[in-house]
Amino acid sequence: FALSFALSLYPSFRRRIDSRLLSNDRKPRYQKVRKPQEKNLNRAMHALRCTRLVVAPDEGLSANVSASCEDKRLFFKTRAPSFRRAIPKIPTSAFMPPTKRTSDKSIWQPPKVSGRKSVIICAASDNLKSTTTKSTTAVNSEYESLQAFNVISAATGQECVLSSLWGEDATKKVVVPFLTQFGDFDSFELAQRLRPKLEQLQAADVRVVAIGIGNLAAAREFCRLTKFPPEMVYASDSAAPYDALGFAPGFARPAPPALQKPRWWNSTWVVEQSEKVKLHPYLKLVIMCAGIGSPGTLPEVFRGYLGDKNAPEVFERYPDVVPKFMQALFKVLGEGYQRPFELATVRLTNMANVLSNWETLTPQDKELILQRGGSFVFEGKKVIYRYDDPAILKFVDVEVLVEAAL
Repeated sequence: FALSFALSLYPSFRRRIDSRLLSNDRKPRYQKVRKPQEKNLNRAMHALRCTRLVVAPDEGLSANVSASCEDKRLFFKTRAPSFRRAIPKIPTSAFMPPTKRTSDKSIWQPPKVSGRKSVIICAASDNLKSTTTKSTTAVNSEYESLQAFNVISAATGQECVLSSLWGEDATKKVVVPFLTQFGDFDSFELAQRLRPKLEQLQAADVRVVAIGIGNLAAAREFCRLTKFPPEMVYASDSAAPYDALGFAPGFARPAPPALQKPRWWNSTWVVEQSEKVKLHPYLKLVIMCAGIGSPGTLPEVFRGYLGDKNAPEVFERYPDVVPKFMQALFKVLGEGYQRPFELATVRLTNMANVLSNWETLTPQDKELILQRGGSFVFEGKKVIYRYDDPAILKFVDVEVLVEAAL
């Protein structure tokens, strides 16, 4: 009975399948290629779709190839007369750079393709010249936003205006790393990696001004533990300069107005819910260490334990952090790369120093332990390099920072 019932439904089921395959919105699954020219043309169009090649149409093009964008997908079609001919050679003048769409229909803009990258090919001409320049502005908003904030020098204990520490000489470069709070692992690692580069920067007449969140005692204890020169460290008792620069505030904290792209963990709803349940800042920090509200933290943690063959040895970048007898133990795993547990050993050493001096290093407002920082390179009052820390353990690459300053 079941077999007879299935056989009775088969004709109607088959007709439905055939009607879907032969409908206007879907081409037949199998197409018969009658001539080699059609086969070559189909192969060419398939290669164009796979590589997402964006070709600018031209009315005078003998290939009669046109591009149309529907539902954010790119389809290549040909007119009937040219379908049975071989693929003609497309002249280089048919390619044009992407431009914004205006009222003129002759100006064409390639579609945005999601998933795979689009390759836009443009012909070289006398009017098109490729140049690489650095975008710098004469009046810098970052420098102007720092004129209303004061900091305290870790060496002298005197208070001064933050923007007065540099900018008088328009040709002199200054490296300004905005550390997080002085009891953060990012601040320790950034200072330990920057310390071996100080001689190179001083030889090039480049000054270093490091800003951290905390009081004077925290700044001096930080310099003692990291062996960073105290005359280069300044303390800010609040995160107001960080908010003015638009740095990431951390999980379940309101986004400052200067933050260009607020994330969902800085939304008003998340902040209100965290206040409603009275979420402690320490618990927020644990959530960020788990990767929530801190993208990229977990892969960086795993890299510290698993190693990285594309990175150099850690003990060369972090000198005098781990005892020498422990450094000799890692030679069993080889040399010339970041070995497993090598970076994790440096971080565990910093963790012991931070936790043993937690109350001295951290600010009184524990919400500030979530604040992220960033790094700048100023030339006078102009910004020539900027990096914003997106998450925990995702601070700036010191090699790139020093290269931008030299």
